Amino acid sequence: MSAEAKEGMERELLYRALKMASAALASRDDVPSFASFFFNGKSVRAYDDELAITVRCVLPIKGGLAGRPLLAWVSGLNGTDIAVEASENSVRLKCGRSRIDLPLIPGKLEAYVDPEEQGIFVSAPLELYEGMQRCAPYMGNDSAHPWRIGMTLHIEKGKALLYATDNVAIVRAEASVEADANVEIVLLPRFVHQLLSFAKTGSVSSIRLGNGWARATFDDKTQLFSRTLGEVQAKNYARALDAVWHEVPSEVEIPARLSGMLHSLDRVLSASKGSEANLSIGKGKLSLSSDGASVSVNESAKLEGKHPEIRVKIKPKVMLSAIDLATHMAVIDRAVTLRGERFDFAMSVISED
Repeated sequence: MSAEAKEGMERELLYRALKMASAALASRDDVPSFASFFFNGKSVRAYDDELAITVRCVLPIKGGLAGRPLLAWVSGLNGTDIAVEASENSVRLKCGRSRIDLPLIPGKLEAYVDPEEQGIFVSAPLELYEGMQRCAPYMGNDSAHPWRIGMTLHIEKGKALLYATDNVAIVRAEASVEADANVEIVLLPRFVHQLLSFAKTGSVSSIRLGNGWARATFDDKTQLFSRTLGEVQAKNYARALDAVWHEVPSEVEIPARLSGMLHSLDRVLSASKGSEANLSIGKGKLSLSSDGASVSVNESAKLEGKHPEIRVKIKPKVMLSAIDLATHMAVIDRAVTLRGERFDFAMSVISED
């Protein structure tokens, strides 16, 4: 069958669409459909067995094209318009003097990406994304222990609670939302990271949560779809955090210098390839110290009021994201705890001195 010339599209628009969808492309082509872009004349989609991204794209092609070669070719173009010549089995794209010939990949898109179930509607207020940002650094990715994977979302009576743990720290964030029903679900790490990335450039118009899936739709009609896990641990997370806070004798208002001190310690530990620091409270001050291979640091800040004396070893890198959000801190014999507005955090200490 001879090639049929078709109207193309602007190079920049195609590049943006492919770049957004490429986050769902497989790095290997063991399964050709997982390493391809699929077009239908209105949008382009990339997907694997966990995540799918659909972006508005009017390239007049129906079928799949090898993802990495196409993206590399489009990104290296200097022209402005891309023309399309399509036959039954292949596609030729041209831009100025440059061209690329790619075979059309047959096959139907996986049905899981477009479930018939409508799912539960959840509004997407800024609070919810702030909560996701607070929890994201502490998401686990341990497939041997499913309860450590991703972010647990518990919605009940207009209140959303988000939990995440990497088995060193556990964090909880709170947000007010509107939802059609109560729901508990585990959002996988790739979905959360991609949602937060897309939200930087465009607002989310809605989120829908179904039986084993989650979908976020953005104002520009971009859709992010993911499988989810059903084994939720919200109650266990809540018990663990509440048990820690129940043991807190008194909270210390975080000194203004503490965040800077932790960043300083983290630099020292990075330079010395270490990971532990000493945190102590006593004699009216909070101190952080570490001895590296060739450098050492010892900094302290004054505390107001009376506080129990304690000395523990911590991982400062784990605390860095949380300390910038917190207003109060407490240290007990097995955990460092931080609390802020709609946010609390507990990190297991490495050991007591």
